[in-house]
Amino acid sequence: MARKNRREEIIKAARTLFYAKGYENTSVRDILDEANVSNGTFFHQFESKQALLMAVIDEMGADMAAVVAPVMQEPDLTAVSRYQKLVAADNAYRASESLALNRLGEAVQSDWNMRLLFYLYQKGDEIYCPALTQIIHQGIEEGVFDVALVPETAELWLSNCRHVRTAVYTIWQDRARYDDPYAVITRKLDAAQTAVDRLVGAPLGELLLLDKQAILNEFDTLNLA
Repeated sequence: MARKNRREEIIKAARTLFYAKGYENTSVRDILDEANVSNGTFFHQFESKQALLMAVIDEMGADMAAVVAPVMQEPDLTAVSRYQKLVAADNAYRASESLALNRLGEAVQSDWNMRLLFYLYQKGDEIYCPALTQIIHQGIEEGVFDVALVPETAELWLSNCRHVRTAVYTIWQDRARYDDPYAVITRKLDAAQTAVDRLVGAPLGELLLLDKQAILNEFDTLNLA
């Protein structure tokens, strides 16, 4: 029986090892052994372990796009309800892939991995900016949003979500510094919520920017609590 596509075999092996051991603790030799491929085969497909991680990011991006698409295609939703469904779908995906996303976050946070961090951001922009742009246009038509620069507002909206997630991750990783890390995280989320409401001209509290409990559950799932 012919072997499956070698590239896909290597990516599958890498995902297994990166999630189990972390990117930094996984060597190319580990990946070769897991995928049962030669050194030459690996470097024929990927110029480096970093390039392989970019391919893993591509696959996860495709998974996330598959989560977003049904929400954006569902008929008869208002702009606000569509956004709430988008948040719920994103939270459900993150809950199911919490370990993988945590490992990915660890891999791209190092200073020398800034190229990967920006690549991850680019993938997120490709998936979520069009969705938010569509939601904003719909909200304007329905009279619930007041926005002049729609694509730019979508970018700021996404940047706000990204910033607060990074802030929460940073606080939680260094939570021993805080008397009540949950309270600090809650304030960050409340401030980000207010910023987005004002950004699109929606009534305060009408949009659920990020589900506080869902975010905290991501860390509980990873036994970080």
